[in-house]
Amino acid sequence: MRNFERINPVTLRISLYKIYHLASIIDRISNSQTPFLDIKETERVFDKISQEIYIPIFRFIDLYDLKANLILSGEVLDMIAKKSPELLNIFLDLVKKRNLSLVADAYYGDSLTCLYNSNLWAQHIQKTYKIINKIFKINPQRIFLPQIYRNLELERLLSFEKTPRFLLQNRGKRFKKEQIMLSNLRRFDGNTVSWINEENDIELNFFFVPDDMFNEVNSLIFEKNLPTVVRAFSMEIGVKYSRFLLNKTKRATKEMRKKTRINEKYSMYLYNHLQRSILRLWGYADFLISSEINNRSGKSLEFVKDVAKHFAGFADPFYLNYLDTKIFLNPKKEITRFNSPYEAYLNMQACVKNIEILLKNRL
Repeated sequence: MRNFERINPVTLRISLYKIYHLASIIDRISNSQTPFLDIKETERVFDKISQEIYIPIFRFIDLYDLKANLILSGEVLDMIAKKSPELLNIFLDLVKKRNLSLVADAYYGDSLTCLYNSNLWAQHIQKTYKIINKIFKINPQRIFLPQIYRNLELERLLSFEKTPRFLLQNRGKRFKKEQIMLSNLRRFDGNTVSWINEENDIELNFFFVPDDMFNEVNSLIFEKNLPTVVRAFSMEIGVKYSRFLLNKTKRATKEMRKKTRINEKYSMYLYNHLQRSILRLWGYADFLISSEINNRSGKSLEFVKDVAKHFAGFADPFYLNYLDTKIFLNPKKEITRFNSPYEAYLNMQACVKNIEILLKNRL
């Protein structure tokens, strides 16, 4: 398998953990200026997370010379540069040693934007590209892609990345690799697209990391005994890395014999009913914002762009964790912001309603 060994076995993902300003729909109707996020509390919690989770984990990676893929949002990189020079120096050192392979996430961590606004998703990926290039003096090795489907306008990335390579989470136990020509991948209403031809056609490289090698670092925030859990998490990364090295010959010979089935449109099967409803709400809010952007100018347009920025900030895929009943029923987990997934749902519903009110009030 060509380029199989060039990607590291273990993948870590971090984005800015956000503290939401809780308010009901009634509260937001009566006061549409209610903030979506508590910025000061988000920064305070980031300091705690950085010291108690991020720094110990990446020190462990450095100490034992492990190699990992790190999925980073531009927003969390900006926060690290502002608030945690120690963590930033660890990252710089690991990248210099080639122990970290950087994977670009959408700027606000809003990777699921690709399901309902691929143009905005591409813009936010480009924004992260610029920040990674500014800090590390290199381009990210790959782009994080939550889902691959034929209607996804990956050609929008070609304005800043001529040979895009992607990393995805595989809902299975094997590493997989696909190399597909853009012209063979892209479809619109089931037909090949006319705007991709021999001159702009390129080969796309997709690498699928299995579930057990894909680690959402921020999920540790829910654990009660954090120091112990962080140590266990770090050691588990070491074990996974060692097992991969021991089996890499066996893995390399098991090249993917069965091609990945690619849907025409994105799939919702990975999400429960509440999560699907939130994704539809985000799609609705994006539709409202996009419609206003196309019909405004001057100060009015700047206002809508500001609303769009705030929306991108709170439409964080990590929020979907709060809509999982299993987390609230797990005695080892501790959710401090919400009492139930339904409360989390109502809070996000109120935020989207707030977006609608803000846009209508400025018509």
